[in-house]
Amino acid sequence: MLRRERLLLLSFFLQNIRVEEVKEFVVEYATIFYKKLYLEKVNLSFKIKIYKIALRDNIVEFETIKIEMPKDCNLILGMAHFIKTIEDLYEALVNAVPNIKFGIGFCESSGPCLVRHEGNDEELRRLATEKAFEIACGHSFIIFLKNAYPINVLDKIKMVPEVCTIYAATANPLEVVIVETEQGRGIVGVIDGLKSKGIEAEEDIKARKEFLRKIRYKLG
Repeated sequence: MLRRERLLLLSFFLQNIRVEEVKEFVVEYATIFYKKLYLEKVNLSFKIKIYKIALRDNIVEFETIKIEMPKDCNLILGMAHFIKTIEDLYEALVNAVPNIKFGIGFCESSGPCLVRHEGNDEELRRLATEKAFEIACGHSFIIFLKNAYPINVLDKIKMVPEVCTIYAATANPLEVVIVETEQGRGIVGVIDGLKSKGIEAEEDIKARKEFLRKIRYKLG
């Protein structure tokens, strides 16, 4: 989108912004932080595009981590704190649903900064460990579930004292949007599945209600 001079303001999230507004933003910050600015044609696709931002000499990099879901599997992605999180999450899950299978990966962001891992299924534990290490953000955690759904365990997970927030609970393919600075990495947000294709009509409402009653999540 932009070009050079040591690493210019390389770009930001662009969505529904006029070209004139983008140029004004760039010129304003370039005037503050750089003596020269080389502008190329600004290409807006009206979709979020993630590049690099260079402000002064600090480089901020954005990337996405893709998570393809194994068959019959769900995941929960969240943020917590404190080393005992891994054991508390294990206890919350194992006591939530009979015969649940799961693996947990939990990132430390101080001390040895290791990925802590637990679980009662070796394959899910391995997968959670690998993805947690790939994400490598703060005190984030990722849980892969089988024989249970997020709706069955989310309340228990939220009740764990160390848990700060939940980013996603899904069976969809997931993209984790990450920012990295010289200090470390953080989760900006997630892209859960596909974008909306339309608005439900009466027949869609009818089908939704019938489906929920078919799988016994609603009475009637």
